[in-house]
Amino acid sequence: MQHDCAPLPNGNITLFANGINTPNNPFSRVVELDPRTHKIVWENRARLAHTFFSPHISGAQRLPGGNTLICEGQWGRLFEITPAGEIVWEYVDPFMAPVRAGDSSNEVFRAYRHPADSPQMRDRVKSVCLGMPMALDTSPA
Repeated sequence: MQHDCAPLPNGNITLFANGINTPNNPFSRVVELDPRTHKIVWENRARLAHTFFSPHISGAQRLPGGNTLICEGQWGRLFEITPAGEIVWEYVDPFMAPVRAGDSSNEVFRAYRHPADSPQMRDRVKSVCLGMPMALDTSPA
């Protein structure tokens, strides 16, 4: 399954390929596709298939500087990589919640990075944690 398709300024498209229908050792990957040539011009996947595989949900966002934010949803893992595939930072959601029949999960459907001055972050309390701006929603419930 491929989803979370996003157009890029250069006309290409990024997408998250879950890899659920990959024969043998299933793996997920993030792909940049040139729709004019139907060719993959960039992709990121793990060297060991089992270290990056989310058979559902997940997503990817190309960031303005060229890095890519990836959400490996089933495992609650968010990480940013350089165009060369180097992991810049990584976070695993530590919050477990019941999902079905008593099971618990830390799944994350999708993640997006927004600049601190963006409309999505306006009117939120800002603090600094490990040098990265964080926001808390202070709107009334």
